[in-house]
Amino acid sequence: MTTTPDPQSRHRAHVERMLARAERRSRQAEKLVQKWKFRLAELDRQGVAAKQAKLFDDEQPGQGSEADSRVGG
Repeated sequence: MTTTPDPQSRHRAHVERMLARAERRSRQAEKLVQKWKFRLAELDRQGVAAKQAKLFDDEQPGQGSEADSRVGG
């Protein structure tokens, strides 16, 4: 004769499984949040680097296309 668990212990086991599932999903979600924060920071750094490169290029007289046109003419 097999004994079936009483409804209270079955319910507790279900709640424990759901808690474990929620904790696992929470960890996965946190990893995704960190991943996208990192990618956003990368884009911000690239944008800052591009702006700095443009400013540096603009500050250098005699550099770039204007200098090329003056040399030949």
